Amino acid sequence: MMRAYSQVASLNLFKQFQKIGLKPDKFTFPVVLKVSGHCLMIGLVDHCIPWLNLPSDALLLFQCMKLANEKPNSVTFVSLLGACTRILSIRLGKCINSHIVTSGIELHVELETTLLGMYAKCGHTQQAFCIFNSMGDKNLQTWTIMISGLADHGHGEEVVSLFARMEESGFRPDSFSFSAILYACSHIGFVDAGREYFEKMASIYNIRPTMEHYGCMVDMFGRARELEEAYDIIKRKPIEPNSVILRSFISACKHHGHIPCAEENTRRFSSK
Repeated sequence: MMRAYSQVASLNLFKQFQKIGLKPDKFTFPVVLKVSGHCLMIGLVDHCIPWLNLPSDALLLFQCMKLANEKPNSVTFVSLLGACTRILSIRLGKCINSHIVTSGIELHVELETTLLGMYAKCGHTQQAFCIFNSMGDKNLQTWTIMISGLADHGHGEEVVSLFARMEESGFRPDSFSFSAILYACSHIGFVDAGREYFEKMASIYNIRPTMEHYGCMVDMFGRARELEEAYDIIKRKPIEPNSVILRSFISACKHHGHIPCAEENTRRFSSK
C-alpha cells in the first residue's frame, strides 16, 4: 500500500500505523527510509522522520530492526548510506558498511555506488577509490560520483586521469561529470585542459553549458590571471550571470591587483 502513496502521504500512513499499534515489517521499513531520504534531498525536512536527522538515532532504528528480527535488504542499506552521506557521518557510514559485509547481502551497482559515494563525500577518497576499483560493474553515476568526490577534495590530477578512463571505457560524460572536471581544472591550474573540456562539451557531447559550468570557467581564468578570458566568458554566455560568477570575477580582479577593473565592473554589474 505504501508504495502507491505519494512521498509525504507514505510518511503519514507510516505514522498512522504506529498510532494504532501496527508493527512495521521488512517491507515497510525500507520504503519509509527511502521516502524520508527523498524528502531530505528535496528539502521537506519537516516531513522527515527524526531518526534521519541524527546519526545516533539512525543507528538506533537500525538496531531496532535487528531486534525485531527484520533482516535489512539492499534498499535499507542504500537509504541508510544516503542519510549518512547527507549528514556527513563517516562513523555511522562505516558502521553500516560493516553490517553490509556481515549480512552477506549481494552487492550490486546501486549499493556499491552509494557506499563509495558516502566515503568520497566524507573525505575518505582512498577508501572510496578502493571500492571503485573493486567493482565489477559500473554505471555513469558510479564514475561521476567518484570523479566528483576526488574533485571536491583537491585530487585534481586524479580527476583528469579518471575522466579519461571513463571515456575510454565507453561512458559518455554528462553535465555533472563536466562540472566535476571543470572544477578540478580550475583548482589545479589546468587552464588549457579546462578550455578543451568546456569546448568539447558542446562540440562532441552536445551538452549545453549551465550556470555552474560557466562559473567554473570564470573561476579558472580568474585564478590563472587570465581576466580578459574570464570577462569574455561572462560577455559571451547566453544566460545572465548570477551573483556568484560576478563576485568571483571581481574578486579575481582585486586579488591580482586590477583594482580599477574591479571597481569598474562592480559599478557596471550594480547598475543592471
